This record gives sequence, C-alpha cells and structure tokens, in this order.
Amino acid sequence: MKDLVATSIKYEQGRLWLLDQRQLPQQQCWLACDTVANLVEMIQAAQIQGASLLGVSASLLLAHLASQGADREQLVAAAEQLAHANQTAVAMEHCLRRMLAALETGDRLQLIRTAEQIFAEDVQLCEQLASQGAALLHSGERILTQGHSGSLSCAGMGTALAVVARAQQQGKRPFVWLAESRPLEQGQLSSWELSQLGVEHGLLCDNLAASLMQQGKVDKVLLAAEGISRDGQVISQAGAYALVVLARHHQLPCYVVAPSISLEHAEAAEPWQPATTPATTQTGTVLRYQPLVDRLPAELISAWIFEHAVYDRQQVQQGCLAQIRDGRVR
Repeated sequence: MKDLVATSIKYEQGRLWLLDQRQLPQQQCWLACDTVANLVEMIQAAQIQGASLLGVSASLLLAHLASQGADREQLVAAAEQLAHANQTAVAMEHCLRRMLAALETGDRLQLIRTAEQIFAEDVQLCEQLASQGAALLHSGERILTQGHSGSLSCAGMGTALAVVARAQQQGKRPFVWLAESRPLEQGQLSSWELSQLGVEHGLLCDNLAASLMQQGKVDKVLLAAEGISRDGQVISQAGAYALVVLARHHQLPCYVVAPSISLEHAEAAEPWQPATTPATTQTGTVLRYQPLVDRLPAELISAWIFEHAVYDRQQVQQGCLAQIRDGRVR
C-alpha cells in the first residue's frame, strides 16, 4: 500500500500511525496502530475523533491487515469489531461496507485500492464541502461552532471548520467562537487548527452561548453532523441541541455541514451514549449524565450543506433528502 499522509493519520513505510488528539495542543504524539484492538482502544479513549477519520482509519487498518496476510475470516471479524467501536459514526459504517464488498471480490489488491480510494475521496469531498459552505458566509461574519470538525477529524480539510478555512482563503476573514465542548474540550483542538490557519477566534464556556447571542456577537451557527435522516433530523455532538434552540430564539441561521453519506442508515442511528456512570465529588457519589450526541429537529436547521449542493428547509420538507438517499438526486 502506498504512503498516505494527513493531519491526524498517516500510513508510511507499511505502518499506520494516528495522532493522539488527547495530547493536543500541548504535544503532537503519533501512536502506532497495528491491530484492531489498538484502533478500538483509541476510538473508545477518544484519542481519535471524527466520523470521517474513524472510517478512513478503519479502512486503512483492514488494508494493512490484508497486506500482512490476514485471511477473509479474520478480516470480516475485524470489520465487525470495528463497527461496534462507535455506533453513531455513519461514515465508518459506510467505509466498512465498501471494504467488505471489496473483500468479496477475492482480490486482496482490490481491498488495498479501495482503502486508498476512501482516503483520496475524503480529501476531495472536504474540498467540495468547504466551497459549498463558504458561499454562504459573508465578509467579517462571526461564526459559532462546537466540537472539532477540521482536518483533525478527516483525511481532508474537514467539514464545518473547513467552511471557515475556505472563507479565510477567500479573504472574508471570519471570526469564530468555539464552544469548549466539555468534557473532551474539543474547542481546544479547533483553536489549535484555527491558529495554524490564521483565523481569529475565541473560546467560550459551553453555557455562555446564549449570552453571546443576546449581545449580538454571533451571526451564524455552523455545525458538523454524524448522521442525517431523510426528513432532515441531524445527529450531532452533544450540546448541539442547545445551540440550535438558542439560534432559533435569537433568529440566527443554523447550518449543518456533512457529506452525503451521512444520509445512509441515519434513521437507525439513535443517539448512542454510555450508561449513566457514578462520579465521585467532594460531597460524595453522584450520577453523571454525559451523552455523546444530540438529535436536532429539522425545523431548527436553516440549511443542509453537502458536497454537491445546499438545501434549505423548504426543499428538505419537500423530500429532497429522501431522493438523495434513494439515489434519485445527485
């Protein structure tokens, strides 16, 4: 398999490496990923994050295992293990299905070529998303986002944050408000990326978005998505629901940026969260509620940005996403 290099993933000299996102921005630590157990552990420990990145990582690992002599039975078992590592990353499900289809051809080289194609397609797709979304941003606008949706989460330049990056390249000079996105504090990761891009930005506590909007310091809300149903409901990172509700109250547009593959099987992707767990505090043991994702009602979204087009609420109400899902619109 040929060498492939991106911001947070690389395959060099026959070995897969992933950037430990929990160590950023303090240090850049690359972790070797040689086994399924390695990748599952990294996913569950949030050392790598982002639906697209998970899909690309899983694909490259399967191709690597095939190149090391793993047989069909071992590769199918590996794919099943990876599929259960994260139950909301629709992009990973899509990639694994493509890899399994390639495996069925019986051609080991086809499996490797498919993984390389998935990597290259993600790079191109991110470019297209960035251009579609940047067309909706005006010069000097103040954008509020959360989580991290830039090049750390994909093989390419990202999704929601890529829109900001493209707007910056076009000379629009946006200002970005980054919610901290606790407990993983993904806002710090986005801050690290935006600093490298020269984009002005600020961090805010997750519960202060309302205050910013009330003061008229936000023009648009821009969110990434892990899954989108055919009626326009969006699966996004936990905390996103509060932002879209606030945006509606303050009459601010809210855009969702995602690849069209996010439409695949999203209806079945219920918000997946670990069981409520006990947490120890100074006053004793309490229950901690810590979901991973939110489901956003379609009526709170202003526009859905895909790589091939942008759709407004009226178009979605008329069924355009169902047509895309069924392959009738491209």
